[in-house]
Amino acid sequence: MISDSLGHLPAERRIHYPALVMRRLLLSLILVPIQVGAAVALQGPSPGITSVSPDGREFVNVFNAASDRTRLVTVFSPTCGHCLRGAADIQNILSKESGARIKVLILWAPILGMDSRRAALQAAAYLRDPRAEHFWDLWNFGRQHYNKKLQYPEDKSAWNIYVLYKPHLAWHRSGPEPTVWMQGHHLPFGLEYTADLLHEHVKKLVR
Repeated sequence: MISDSLGHLPAERRIHYPALVMRRLLLSLILVPIQVGAAVALQGPSPGITSVSPDGREFVNVFNAASDRTRLVTVFSPTCGHCLRGAADIQNILSKESGARIKVLILWAPILGMDSRRAALQAAAYLRDPRAEHFWDLWNFGRQHYNKKLQYPEDKSAWNIYVLYKPHLAWHRSGPEPTVWMQGHHLPFGLEYTADLLHEHVKKLVR
């Protein structure tokens, strides 16, 4: 226990060591959220976020309004580190393709235990390009749609996905067939996501 692991310390330091460890632990718990929050705050306020109805009509209307350009749709958890990294990757790609005609639609959904609309609003700060639009998908419209469209097995679920559509495809009742799609869960179907691969396919579709 503590006494067994402190034999190398002088007696006076052994007395205060547990309190010192506790102070350092509490300080680390305080500083980590501050550092993360500061990093996001440096980017300015988060973009707005639109709530999606069970039938997804808010998302579908935006998708169809941008039918003259390439569209990228994602389904993300706002507290998943891989999803946040993916959002940052997309921001980096859009920065490199500043003149590209592309619309990005991010469906933030309650997938993990801490997911919420507030978490989604904070996560939106990772992708601030004006060509991106963020949605809070409370009813999991996107995940349910892509479970069927991408033929996910019953024991898997369609999230942490990146779905590209070429221009002039409209979303009707069943949604159009994806042009290219990727997944970030190392599954034996679909293309395995990497930022470079996504960028490569975006360039093919916008040029």
